[in-house]
Amino acid sequence: MSVMNEPSLVSPSPRTLAEAIARDLRRRILTRELPEDAAIDAAPWARFYGVARTPVLEALERLRAEGLLYTRPDGRTGIAAMPPEAWAATAALRELMRVRAPLA
Repeated sequence: MSVMNEPSLVSPSPRTLAEAIARDLRRRILTRELPEDAAIDAAPWARFYGVARTPVLEALERLRAEGLLYTRPDGRTGIAAMPPEAWAATAALRELMRVRAPLA
């Protein structure tokens, strides 16, 4: 985990902490703040968010189900590579996230 800027768990109303963490990690992946194929481990992210590992593990499972993460040959979780057309398809989502971001 090379990029750990301030957590962004503020959201309209996440139903669970795992959902809020998944939303933040999803944003970091889709904006390429977290690079493709990088390992993503629950323990450092749990410390980063100030939570137990369980909600982080749940968030990682959600992102794995969405195809944003995969299990690497070494058994660790990695960030899935996306083909260029998939990145193009997420452009509108990235723009929406930018527009809806809270003003500082």
